[in-house]
Amino acid sequence: MYLSPFTIAVPISKKRSFLFSCLSGSSRVVENSFLNHSLFLKSINHEENFLMKEEFVTNDIYRQYALKNGLLRKLAYSHSAIPPTFVIIPSFQCNLKCVYCYESLFDGGMVISKEMCNAIDVFVKNVSLSRQKTKKAPTFIFMGGEPLLPIHDKVVLHFIDVVKAYNGKLQIITNGTFFNDYSEKFKDLNTVIQITLDGPPEINTFRRPNKKSSNYMFNNILLSIENYLKIGLSVCVRVNVDWHNINFIPGLVEILSKFEKYNGKFEIYFYPVSEGTSSWSKYFITEIEYATEMSKLSMDFPKLLEYNWSLHGCNQIYAHFLDKQSVGPSFSFCSASGNQFVFAPDGKVYSCWWGIGKKDFQIGLYFPTTRINDTLVKKWGSRTIINKQLRCYSCRFVFICGGSCIYKAWEAFGDIFATKCPLIEDLINIYVKALYR
Repeated sequence: MYLSPFTIAVPISKKRSFLFSCLSGSSRVVENSFLNHSLFLKSINHEENFLMKEEFVTNDIYRQYALKNGLLRKLAYSHSAIPPTFVIIPSFQCNLKCVYCYESLFDGGMVISKEMCNAIDVFVKNVSLSRQKTKKAPTFIFMGGEPLLPIHDKVVLHFIDVVKAYNGKLQIITNGTFFNDYSEKFKDLNTVIQITLDGPPEINTFRRPNKKSSNYMFNNILLSIENYLKIGLSVCVRVNVDWHNINFIPGLVEILSKFEKYNGKFEIYFYPVSEGTSSWSKYFITEIEYATEMSKLSMDFPKLLEYNWSLHGCNQIYAHFLDKQSVGPSFSFCSASGNQFVFAPDGKVYSCWWGIGKKDFQIGLYFPTTRINDTLVKKWGSRTIINKQLRCYSCRFVFICGGSCIYKAWEAFGDIFATKCPLIEDLINIYVKALYR
């Protein structure tokens, strides 16, 4: 009996190892004495029966590959029926001037008009939903720029009604500086508010300053978080992390810990800043550097381990570790290859918001005419782990990676079917050893 080729084994002490099955999504800690140097398991017992059932070990390697292929076919079927995601960007205008922001490259003068809102309605109804193979509710995302600027009120109110009409889910990606009069309307929807904070007051203000004032916005943002939680919305705080602010992250988490009383409604996740404006490039941090530093910080501040570090290949392990449940495999990296339609203020429809303004990412128009390129939609929809154009098909990490970020691969190689593979095995080793320290 041998470890499955799809089982990840990480020594976490002299006596124990952590096992994670990419096939079943289960994890297990076993005694090292259970394994010898050749990874050959000794005589069958109750523990080994469990390990076989959860696909950690096998006595038939070919069966493991047959299971993998069967899982790929099942995922392909379910992928074809995932509900659409509609991303509305009212404009790229913003009241903040973040030091790493790439959106300053876009024309902030373009704003979605009433006529454009109506055109999006037509697109959603006639071009998108009518083509879907599922009756599941779609997801709508408001982002920018800053989508909750007062100049966008009419656009936001328009789409609140649209989301309600489709019984959809709503996600709002905002800087948290606005809690508008209509915010109460969000509680009637299945809404998640994502707000970015990059550190304690002085650090956050330096990195995310107000364009027109030197006043701290930090307390206003905390008040917005509190207000959203009080009306029953879920709030997720995103923390962009790089060499400039990484050592201040524990201080921010301490400040935000007061929101933990809203059990199940409040969470934090960290994300490494590896690209953005060239003026901030000296602070960019690689995933390995980021994971290593976060691991060091967690020795003195173990509370960091309670939140998602957003490491490629580690999301399933993170979710399983905290929620104590198996997590399904990833068929694609993100929604860009899964029925996503991004409506930009230039009247064009894109597959990915990172690719706005780039021809390879445009899949249609919604204003002044409505047109979708079926060939490009199918091309993007086929950018999954089952596509043999990707190197992913034969990779042992295929089910926990999802094929890597399409935009980063395109940026590096000029091809959406290229892959820019993260160092998943190294990341998992760093992360798991930190979790079980």
